[in-house]
Amino acid sequence: GVDFKEDITRMGFPDESFDLIYCSNVLEHIPDDSAAMKEIFRVLSRGGRAIIQVPIKGKVTYEDPNITDPRERYLHFGQEDHVRYYGEDIEARLREVGFEVHSFYMIDVLKLNSKEFFKMNIDKRELIHGCIKK
Repeated sequence: GVDFKEDITRMGFPDESFDLIYCSNVLEHIPDDSAAMKEIFRVLSRGGRAIIQVPIKGKVTYEDPNITDPRERYLHFGQEDHVRYYGEDIEARLREVGFEVHSFYMIDVLKLNSKEFFKMNIDKRELIHGCIKK
């Protein structure tokens, strides 16, 4: 059910191919997240927007490439296939590759009632990073 299967660190699309990119809960799985962020920036058109969502825990990103055992990853990063827990410094990491970043909580911007939030599984406060390529 997908149109393309790509390596997010080396996508086969030309520069500035997309006006909108939605990347939800992907980067915490990618060992070289900087390469992935640069690729998202590269394939995004000028004035385009990327919506980036990652699990955040604390102020500073915690990662250790030496942790490879799935059980250890679960203990350290909350899931067997995660390679990091992002901190609030995710904004700085996104800015480093060139994005203008505006973070917000989905629950604050959507005009939904509590039943709709529950149905859409956004009943908790998750930080979303709205990124613009200027």
